[in-house]
Amino acid sequence: MKTRIIIIAVLVALVVIALIGLRSAARAKITPPLVVRLTEARGTVERRAPDSFVWRPARAGALFSPGESIRTGADGRATIVFFGRAEARLDKNTEIEISKETSVTAGNRRRQVVRLEAVKGRVWSRVLKFLDKNSRYEVFHSTTVATVRGTAFNFAVEESGGVNIDVAESVVTVARAGQELALSENYRLSLPPEDVVIPNLDEAVSPIPEEVQKEEWFTENERADAQFETEAAAGQPAEEATAVGVMGTLSEVGAAVDIALTADSSEQAALKNAYDTLFAAPTAATVDEPPPPVVNEPTTPLDTSASATGSAATNPLIAPQ
Repeated sequence: MKTRIIIIAVLVALVVIALIGLRSAARAKITPPLVVRLTEARGTVERRAPDSFVWRPARAGALFSPGESIRTGADGRATIVFFGRAEARLDKNTEIEISKETSVTAGNRRRQVVRLEAVKGRVWSRVLKFLDKNSRYEVFHSTTVATVRGTAFNFAVEESGGVNIDVAESVVTVARAGQELALSENYRLSLPPEDVVIPNLDEAVSPIPEEVQKEEWFTENERADAQFETEAAAGQPAEEATAVGVMGTLSEVGAAVDIALTADSSEQAALKNAYDTLFAAPTAATVDEPPPPVVNEPTTPLDTSASATGSAATNPLIAPQ
């Protein structure tokens, strides 16, 4: 009888030890590091640190942090991937800033917020459907904000300060000056500069012009969208992979106890997903070298003679057909 009690006590102790270790590992999976990666850089692509005036070259594979800016030259193109769920592609002569609000919320690895300020040029976004209702992806210029939870759209800032938003898939919610509009697939919203008042946003909606849909920028991005969806469906991106071993029966018991002791149902579900990942076969981790330090030296200004958008002029107040 005494031997049996000792064996049970030892088993309980082992379960507790496994629980402590696994809880830390699982919580780390629930709140992964922020992963914003430059996956493509063609031609002139530069980055700027927060609160800095110095631009320096940006190379494919580099990681970005909230508050950083990225711009392309007259010969440049760039692609940035956010958490493996969204992809932003920058056309030539384009500049954006990754808002400091961009984050993954602690306690739920699926709650993601991406905010991009479009300073100039064209940004094409492909956003996979978010699993968490509080996740969002936004592109904004001044007071014009385009918000999505899963779609493909183009956000263009004209040299005049006007904005064109083209929806290639699903719906984009656009807000400006206290108004809000659900912009549907295959439609464009053409907005004049901020100092021009539009009484009704509906008056600025029209079908996307056929010549715009045939542009290389439009067709290339549609092909890239399909490729991004295929890669995402194949599994998690490499930067989200973690090298972990296969756990034994005691670890699984510890995981079950941890889940059972968690009162919040949404956190229970997140923990279960995290433990499922921990118990899966190990995969190789990808380690990215930190970017080089900022060197305060003058840089050659970008060529701004080319149009920031290259799109055809449009009447900003075309009535919907």
